[in-house]
Amino acid sequence: MATQAHPRIVEESGAPVGQVDPPTFREAMAHWASGVTVVTVRLGDAIHGMTATSFSSVSIEPPLVLVCVLRSSRTHDIIARTGRFAINILGAEQRALAEQFAGRRPPDDQVDTQLAWQTGRYGAPLIQGATAHVECLVDTTYEAGTHTIVVGRVQAAVVDARKQPLLYWGRDFQRLEAAPIAGVRSKG
Repeated sequence: MATQAHPRIVEESGAPVGQVDPPTFREAMAHWASGVTVVTVRLGDAIHGMTATSFSSVSIEPPLVLVCVLRSSRTHDIIARTGRFAINILGAEQRALAEQFAGRRPPDDQVDTQLAWQTGRYGAPLIQGATAHVECLVDTTYEAGTHTIVVGRVQAAVVDARKQPLLYWGRDFQRLEAAPIAGVRSKG
């Protein structure tokens, strides 16, 4: 399927017709719950990372994922240079790491954020305690607004099924709470 650019229609004032204003868009997106990841990269001895909630599987065959990376970030530059990265799907107990890698805590604030990591099978830095790790090679990239959509070909994946995920909803980090859904019977 070919990608096609659509023409922009503008009002006499120059504003695009039918384009939502940023505050309304942010509010709408705050109602989308997602998992929380930290994208990690290595350049020499230095490890860099960023919190990302715009992450998704793309394909099982071949195994592909995507993550949206802010183009002005160091992580973006290192992914572009090295062509590889890891996705660390954070556990419910890793909120402090998510905040630190999102820039909500200064790098020297070490309260509950001692980064324990290991080198993955293909050399990517993996954060210990995550619910899953996905090591990737860059397959394709697409520029979109302020971000680059990075499609990664998955080389390795490791899961710790004992852990609950960290979620992001309502502009804050949340825990998954098991609650019955009306009309749905539990297994048992």
